[in-house]
Order: sequence, then structure tokens, then C-alpha cells
Amino acid sequence: MNALRLISLYGTTDQQQRHCSLSNSGEFYGVWGANASPPVRLSDERGARCQLSGTKRFASGLGTVSYAVVTAETPDGTVMTVARVLHDGRADNSGWNVTGMRATASGTYDFEGVEAEILGKPGDYEREPHFEGGVWRYAALHVGGLEALAEAVRKSVAGFGDSATQAQMHRVAHIAGLAHSARLFVEDAAIQVEKPEARDLEVALSLAAREFVEGACLSGIAITDRALGTHSFSTGQTVERVRRDLSFFLRQADLDGKLQRAGQSLCQSDSPVGEIWHSR
Repeated sequence: MNALRLISLYGTTDQQQRHCSLSNSGEFYGVWGANASPPVRLSDERGARCQLSGTKRFASGLGTVSYAVVTAETPDGTVMTVARVLHDGRADNSGWNVTGMRATASGTYDFEGVEAEILGKPGDYEREPHFEGGVWRYAALHVGGLEALAEAVRKSVAGFGDSATQAQMHRVAHIAGLAHSARLFVEDAAIQVEKPEARDLEVALSLAAREFVEGACLSGIAITDRALGTHSFSTGQTVERVRRDLSFFLRQADLDGKLQRAGQSLCQSDSPVGEIWHSR
């Protein structure tokens, strides 16, 4: 979704049509933005084509992702490229020794000499409202994890029948409310950020939504653990994988910086909190 959204925003008509067709035919796309050492650079530019050098890390879907939107450093700033990433011998996930999201097959990818096509202009990747503002898409995945935990709690307590306690019923109501609130927050952020006239305050809404969803997910994990007990930690159980993956995925880069930016935008508004986003 992220890759195809970037292509739809900044790609030429040919790129949009071609990559949409490839995606519809079953090709998977990713966005690889984290640099390793040396960082990925655009080493040779020939019109709309280029050659890359350097290495990416946290490249997810190694061996599954066919094409990646790859950021590259240039004298004029960061530029996006689209590269085929199924070259033999370039991927290495041996260092992906983490407790969560193991199935993402993340790792490093060597781009030395890889041919790519240029996507957009330098600076487009960080352009708002679709850079920080696009965090709602990550938050939507977080909400999906929270809903999965809430469903596990609901089914477990429902299975107790009339023997379910008042505290167990409270947990069902609490986690279901958290999941629904998180979904509504993210849906509103998505609608507002994707408007053509979206600006800083819409970006702030998306960042605030991500912060709220994180808190809801952490509370939901705690409720799940209380409701399901050791079942939450039993390997092989879906709920154990969901809580483990979700806990890891919540740890994203510069979370405090994202919240600071949201607060700064709010403090610069002339409207009171109850009207800042409602009236937009």
C-alpha cells in the first residue's frame, strides 16, 4: 500500500499504470528507506533510469517483495527510485534476530550496481502531508492487531458461558471499546490527511492518532494477558504471535519527535482543541 501510494502520488502516468498492472498480476511491493553503511546513493543517472550503490537495512519481505521503492541520496537531497529486488545473493536476513515480526524476513540488501527507475523529484519522499501524515497507515495495522486481541478475549470469555465473572465481562467491554475507538480515530485521520487541501493540522491529527493507538494497543495487550493468562504466551497460539508482533511493530523511529511535532502544530492553531479538527 505504501509503495503504490507513493507511485500514485509522484510517478509518471506510465509508472502508475505499469506498476498498478504488475501489482494486480501478483507482484509484491515494499518501501525500503532505512540506510545501512554505506547508504544507498544514486551513482549514475541516465534520464529516467539510474544506477544505485550502497545498502539498505530493515528491508522487509526479502525474497517475497518483487519491487521496492528505494530512497537514495543525491547532492540535491533524497530521491525515490523503484528497483526490482529479487537479485540472487544480495539479500541477507541472517541478522534479523528479534522476538517479534520474524515472518517479515527483514534484513539488508546490497544495491551496488543495481539498475532502477527514478520516482518523482528530490524531496518528494519527505513531502507532507503524506510523509509524517501517512503514519495513519501504520496505525491502521496496529488497530488490526488490537482487534485480533479483542476477538481472542471475546471468544475466550464467551466460552465460559454463564460461569464468566463480572471482571471477565469488564475486560471484554474494555478491550472492545479500545479497539473501536482506535479504529474511529485512524479512519478520521485517513480521511483528513488524504484530502487535497490537507496541511500541518491534518498531519498532527495523524500523529496524534498513532500515539492514541499505541496506548490503546499496550492497554489491550495487558487486558489480553489478564484475560487469557498463560495462553497469551504459549508459542503456536495465534494470540501469542499477534501480541509479540504488535509489541515489536509499535516500536517505530522517533516517536517522541512525532508527538512533539503534533503538539507544536496544535499550539500554533487559533482554534480551541474541540474545534481544531472537528471544523476542518
